[in-house]
Amino acid sequence: FVCQAGEQFYDRDAMGNIVLNEKGYPRGNEYRNRIIIPFYQFGGKWGQFDARAIDEKNPLRYLNFAGVKRTAYNIDFINYDETIYILEGTIDSTFIRNSIAIGGIPHFLEIINENPRLAEHKNNIVVLWDNDDKGREAREATCRMGFRWFTWEGLQSKDINKAVMVGEMPLDRDGYVCREVLESRTRAPDGASILFALKYGNMRKEATKKRYEGIRAFRQKKASNR
Repeated sequence: FVCQAGEQFYDRDAMGNIVLNEKGYPRGNEYRNRIIIPFYQFGGKWGQFDARAIDEKNPLRYLNFAGVKRTAYNIDFINYDETIYILEGTIDSTFIRNSIAIGGIPHFLEIINENPRLAEHKNNIVVLWDNDDKGREAREATCRMGFRWFTWEGLQSKDINKAVMVGEMPLDRDGYVCREVLESRTRAPDGASILFALKYGNMRKEATKKRYEGIRAFRQKKASNR
């Protein structure tokens, strides 16, 4: 679905006045100009949705249904006997058969723990993180857990959606990324840490360094403000 923008969607009181939230903005239509992707369950019910910004310049690419616990997109409909792909973004997962989206790196362990069948079929899982620094750090971590991974070698796009849009990922006649492409880019976790170290250096050390630099910059700015 698409949530359109318009004052007609704002909440109003009995007098017809627009109701404001605690920050002073109109209440209602919070998901305007976004693609709405319901998290359907068996039987047609849904309990959560992702609201993906249509404008690529919007810093908040995804919003969720407020006040509802985050779950895995498409978790009720995967085949555990085939290769299962775990991705960050919901839009990305719609291009890949038998996949789920977890809404970001921090949700990975939570989703695995809440769905024991994923752990039981660990050998069938390929974790497909985004092609950025955070994705590479997460990829190293999930490889240490024994999960297979997807290599972005030779590709410039940040994620599957972008790769499809610019033609880096060929699609089959049903609009999904060709299975052969995914299989050719799937790697075993064995030796991944050595490979990552050769290509990217010590990512954990660099990540820690960046965090400390950020904290130091924040403290310096705070001190200068005083």
